[in-house]
Amino acid sequence: MFRQKKLDQAGMGLMEVVVALGLSGVLVVVLMQLSKQQTDQQKSAMRNIELTEIQQKFVGMYSGQTACDATFAYVKMGETLNEFRVAEIQYDQPPFAQVGEPFQALKVYIEEMKVLSNVEINELMASGKYPGLSAVAPSTAQANLGHADIQFRVKFNRGARGGIGAQVTQKIFTIPVIMGKLEPKTDMTAVDAKTQCHNAGGFVVDPTTLEATSTCNDLTDDCAEETGGQMEVQCLIVDSNVDDMSILKCRALKQ
Repeated sequence: MFRQKKLDQAGMGLMEVVVALGLSGVLVVVLMQLSKQQTDQQKSAMRNIELTEIQQKFVGMYSGQTACDATFAYVKMGETLNEFRVAEIQYDQPPFAQVGEPFQALKVYIEEMKVLSNVEINELMASGKYPGLSAVAPSTAQANLGHADIQFRVKFNRGARGGIGAQVTQKIFTIPVIMGKLEPKTDMTAVDAKTQCHNAGGFVVDPTTLEATSTCNDLTDDCAEETGGQMEVQCLIVDSNVDDMSILKCRALKQ
């Protein structure tokens, strides 16, 4: 009987060891999962911090008239950009951002930069993931002729370029611009040049600001420039075919 009791005690001890090992295994798995979750949360937080920093840098850059005009002037909707320029001529300094290159000191590559077409904007609106987006519809009213808000998408690739583990995130920026078809109208007199513009369905705009003020469109020499002995005006035409229009100039950001 005594020998049987010893064996029973030995058996119970073995079971306890097995249970303990099982519990230890479960504990290890739980700790590994918790560690992975914590690491993922830290990486996610770092990505959000980086994206916020990038977003602020882009907003700060296109808020400046020079960089914005140098980057977007005469670009059409649906076009992709290779670089975001600092100025129109920048031989002495690199671009602010360039596709396929790391963005400044961050471990983030620029995957794509694009002015979205209305088709692409409508697809994003249908997805419900980007509230506040609206299709581009340049104004035809003289007071704010050609005023529109374009949607500029930037895709960021964090990780190896095109490699395993690469994570692509996109940000969409709304940029106020003046759009349309800018055509010079020339005649011996400013009155005749302006008449040509109005007959073409456009308005005369200030050559610097591209705003169609009433002063520019009266029958005087205002907003007209002499070219080759003739008076020339810049005629801005805005019609319903937004795909044929170009971005001509950036406007100040809305406050």
